[in-house]
Amino acid sequence: MFYADKWFATENLNLIELTEYEFWLAHYTGATKENITSKTSDYSGKYEMWQFTNKGQVDGIIGNVDFDIKYINK
Repeated sequence: MFYADKWFATENLNLIELTEYEFWLAHYTGATKENITSKTSDYSGKYEMWQFTNKGQVDGIIGNVDFDIKYINK
């Protein structure tokens, strides 16, 4: 698996050469844990994980955390 934000992936990586690896996309769209599907990424390529915010809140942790979603194909 490789990790990159939308800009870096589209501007600096040869994504065709990386198709054998899963892609973990970081793209902050304003989505929150409560409204993930209303503000999805407009990245048009394939990705298996999406980091949708770095402003998540978790009980017991002081400060912001990243929130991600993993898409599972069965």
